[in-house]
Amino acid sequence: MAEIPQRADALTKAVHDLRLLFGTAPRRGGWVEISGDEGILDGLHQLRERLHGLGELLDAVSGRGKGLDSVLGRCVELSGRLADLCDKDDEGHIRWFETQRQSFRLNRTPLEIADTFHAQMERHSAAWVFTSATLSVAESFALFENQLGLQGAVTHCWDSPFD
Repeated sequence: MAEIPQRADALTKAVHDLRLLFGTAPRRGGWVEISGDEGILDGLHQLRERLHGLGELLDAVSGRGKGLDSVLGRCVELSGRLADLCDKDDEGHIRWFETQRQSFRLNRTPLEIADTFHAQMERHSAAWVFTSATLSVAESFALFENQLGLQGAVTHCWDSPFD
């Protein structure tokens, strides 16, 4: 059990080290910008190794406490997400990164969201109202409806009072 804080500290260090490898300036970019950077790729490998190591140790003590089991669950989930991000290069998603002064985000965003959004709407049975000056194209909402999977939506368009 004494090894858990040491492995957690190693994981924290790997996260901080990876952030530094992106440089100090906040930025956002596509995965292609970092896919050839050996330093960042090695940093990602180190992060995955530390996460895996902590997960293995937590798995060995699973069932000894809700807190430890919860952290194990997060390790497993994050390991899976990192594997999807680093190992999968599918055409249905775009991979990108964003850094802030002291943090970073690694993202894998689906290009098509209609099924996911429709499922979300099914889970939350309610009236859904979308408002924006840019939802229609040539007074048609078809593009917006198709992108979000909104079959049979009731739509209305009003002229802007600001024209």
